[in-house]
Amino acid sequence: MWFCGLELVSRPGVFIVRPETEVVVAAAIDALRAPSRGISGPEAEADGLGVGDGLPRADSPPAAGRSQTGSSVTPLPTVSPAAPLVVDLCTGSGAVAAAVATEVPRARVVAVELEAAAVELARENCERLVPGRITVVHADATDPATLSRLDGRVDVVVANPPYVPAGAVEDVETGRYEPSTALYGGGDDGLAVPRAVIARAEVLLRGGGVLVMEHDPGQSAALCQAALGAGFRQAATGQDLAGRDRYLRAVR
Repeated sequence: MWFCGLELVSRPGVFIVRPETEVVVAAAIDALRAPSRGISGPEAEADGLGVGDGLPRADSPPAAGRSQTGSSVTPLPTVSPAAPLVVDLCTGSGAVAAAVATEVPRARVVAVELEAAAVELARENCERLVPGRITVVHADATDPATLSRLDGRVDVVVANPPYVPAGAVEDVETGRYEPSTALYGGGDDGLAVPRAVIARAEVLLRGGGVLVMEHDPGQSAALCQAALGAGFRQAATGQDLAGRDRYLRAVR
């Protein structure tokens, strides 16, 4: 499976990222490269900051002070003003996290996923493509306790949550391989999970931080309203290459 120029491993039981999601990645990268961040591209890695500084490898052994979810203990990156902090909620196979880390080498990336099979695959993909750069956390992306140590410190949250409305079941090209929990967002409108992701992102982000979240073309107005209601200062809709409303961009 190819995504944003990266070859990823895919397996039955794990969400298959769609080509449309590449515009979501591009919007997240643009937010990271904004003048206020002082990042202009991959060459920014050559500033003397080691790409792994403060960011343990996915296979690092547990140590004190690390975030714990269930029975597993996961290291979180050290927050540094010199390097942007990105959180990828509902990472699935790790495609979005790997693409962002590849294009913005100074970024420290934390990816969150609920499904165990997807967590395993995301760790495999991320370690192969950008070794030591991404921390994959097995947790519920909408739980206030998830990554609570990073509350108010994140520069960009990017998310491709389950958002398919229940009434659109017959329009989804899923084949036989993807779990329904990775597709359907809850309720007839599919907005339960996206709204919860917005609420969590608002707490994770610093002032001026940006949320970029994929959604169904028919959900744009409702999600802009949800973002403003959750406390974001600005909310707008971005389009995919076919001109369809595809993602929310909200500024805290």
